[in-house]
Amino acid sequence: MNGFNTARGADGWTRAMRIGGALAACLAAAVALSGCDNDKASTDDGATTREVGSGTGGRPAPVSGPKAQYVELYEQGQFQRAKVAAEDAAAQARGPTRDQALVVAGMSAHAMKDPAEAERILRPLVSNSDLRVAGRAKATLGLIAQERGRDEEASQMLLDAARQLAGDESARASLHAGDSLVKLNRPEKARIQYQIGLASAKDADLRRDLEQRIGGTTGPGSTATGGLAGGGFTIQLGAFTKRANADKTAQAASGKASSAGLGQPRVVKGTDSRGREVWFVWVGQFGSRQAAANARTKIGQGVIVPGSA
Repeated sequence: MNGFNTARGADGWTRAMRIGGALAACLAAAVALSGCDNDKASTDDGATTREVGSGTGGRPAPVSGPKAQYVELYEQGQFQRAKVAAEDAAAQARGPTRDQALVVAGMSAHAMKDPAEAERILRPLVSNSDLRVAGRAKATLGLIAQERGRDEEASQMLLDAARQLAGDESARASLHAGDSLVKLNRPEKARIQYQIGLASAKDADLRRDLEQRIGGTTGPGSTATGGLAGGGFTIQLGAFTKRANADKTAQAASGKASSAGLGQPRVVKGTDSRGREVWFVWVGQFGSRQAAANARTKIGQGVIVPGSA
């Protein structure tokens, strides 16, 4: 989670859960930790593809103070107690503090397999002025829709969440959005979501899950029919919703790429599941993943993805 100090809070716990639970845990751990700053949520910071701001000055209000008790209870798997504590905290607070507590109350209801209660709590938060609150509410509602087989709704909720969140939170939402798109028989749009998620993911396990989906698995238990147009592999340096920022990244990497014998970076146009433009910066064309990995060590950046357009 870019901008959230969660390394000691929940990482070990989230890795022990199924990936859907990992998203929920990631969201909960980020809610009430100190030092939050979503500045990395900019769409075109070179690592993400989200253009988000917030109610004040383009940033969500920072959260201060120690980790709330309801977050600790949630992380420990004590969901009933976490829900009660979060609702008590929300009743005694107002503004962002109240809304953050309600997010965990809703996620606790989801974890207790009470989707109706979770939806009751979370749906009023999807239009919250704090994009972190709105994004986390949408991410959980997206998981609920996915679990109920409502993949159209799930993909839209999770795509919105991915745009409003940052770092690993955003990447996990992109992964789940891609999984729903696979179930809707939209593998190429799913693969683009996996690529977008990989551009912002930091957690090693999460990156591995996204790379596996991009490189041959388009969803849990499903096999891809092939890579992106052109086959082979390339190194992705970024993914952007603004062509100008993609061009800037390509230009900045041109010297290093040329020195490594990879040629000039290229900007490749794609679309997300809603038909909106996404600009990928790719460099090099390789016949195998290993050849791409060897080249990546020379330039010290980027992720390996299928495609040689």
